[in-house]
Amino acid sequence: MDQYYREIAARMNSTDDDDSIDRLKEIAGAHVVGFIKWRASQNRSHRAPQKQPSEIITFLQRLDCRQDLQLSKLSFACLFARSIDIPLVKDDHFRYVDLPPLDDEGDSSGSAGCSQSSELHLTLSALLPSRPSTKEITAKPTLPQYIFQLGRLHVEEVRASSTAIPLEPTYFVVVVDVTTPSKPLWLIYDYHPENNLGERSLVKLEEQEPVFPNVGRPFDAAQILPRIQDWNDKLTVEAVESEILRTRRIVEPRLTSATSAKVAGVLDAGWRGQR
Repeated sequence: MDQYYREIAARMNSTDDDDSIDRLKEIAGAHVVGFIKWRASQNRSHRAPQKQPSEIITFLQRLDCRQDLQLSKLSFACLFARSIDIPLVKDDHFRYVDLPPLDDEGDSSGSAGCSQSSELHLTLSALLPSRPSTKEITAKPTLPQYIFQLGRLHVEEVRASSTAIPLEPTYFVVVVDVTTPSKPLWLIYDYHPENNLGERSLVKLEEQEPVFPNVGRPFDAAQILPRIQDWNDKLTVEAVESEILRTRRIVEPRLTSATSAKVAGVLDAGWRGQR
């Protein structure tokens, strides 16, 4: 490439006639072709090693949400977990997993309805109710004020046969409450999921089959894990259902952009005295 630049520089000092311009095109064309062939011969990979689900979970558990760098690292970690599912909980009948959005080269059917964009996937968002909660005003825990999305909840029926059963997407998105060091996990119903064409349409909550068999009454927001540190192999479907029954509500949640100054203040208050 050095020779290319030397010849270009020499031509820039010559007369601006047609022969010089044609020769300049020849020089540029020859070296561009050469560069492309050289680049192809390098056989370099642009992707980091695939992250394992356990690595993602461990990182989430250690995550200090006050650090922008940490959030960027989490986004990077999830970028390479898009072709694998992150197990949430399972029993003898069903397996529940969190499936992050795929990148532009993959199938986006598993993407979080609130955003298919990998750039927005872990952007902090403000979570607001559109109606008063169906529970008492003093009900605990309160709806998270700021969250980031982990991905859409999928369900797989467990069978004894070896027949592969595809994961079925639900309209719930798994989110993390970033305002407290315990980083609770919540399920938030996406009333207007985005399809593969980028279009959104209303999906009525009352028309959906229960995602958890022992949770009958519909809900659009519920805490499923009070402490993200408890996200491990010992977590049971029964415990998740019990937490949903305790915290479920209908508030018609919606996401809005989070203002940096407001987020910083809330995080500082919520994480005060930690680390």
